Amino acid sequence: MAIFSERHNIVPKKAILLNDITREMRIGLWNAFYKNYHIGDFCDVDGVLPIIWEKFLKLTLNRLPHSQHGFFSEVQDNFFSSTRFIFDWPWWKVFDFIEFVNQEDTYTNRKNQFRSDCNLALEQESSGYRFIE
Repeated sequence: MAIFSERHNIVPKKAILLNDITREMRIGLWNAFYKNYHIGDFCDVDGVLPIIWEKFLKLTLNRLPHSQHGFFSEVQDNFFSSTRFIFDWPWWKVFDFIEFVNQEDTYTNRKNQFRSDCNLALEQESSGYRFIE
């Protein structure tokens, strides 16, 4: 459903984005990742986080933070800092990231919730892309 200002033609309705990503969409996708993978203050040494660190971010494992807080602080800095990863990434690399996380996660319930949360963010921000079952 369109929001008040769109229904009353105060602001134009968002166009469907295919080859772009907005700041709001990046925030929504980050929040989906954070909500589903920030489990507590311990390092998920046997889970998906070290795989993201090594295989997607291509960082050395000896630099993997020992706590979830350290991991998420580092990845969030990379995700939002204009001098580092994600704001320097083209729009498609953000999608590569969420797809990579989804593919590498072996916990079905969490993976399903992550996909659902990503799809909600993508829908709310008028992306032309979604996870499909």
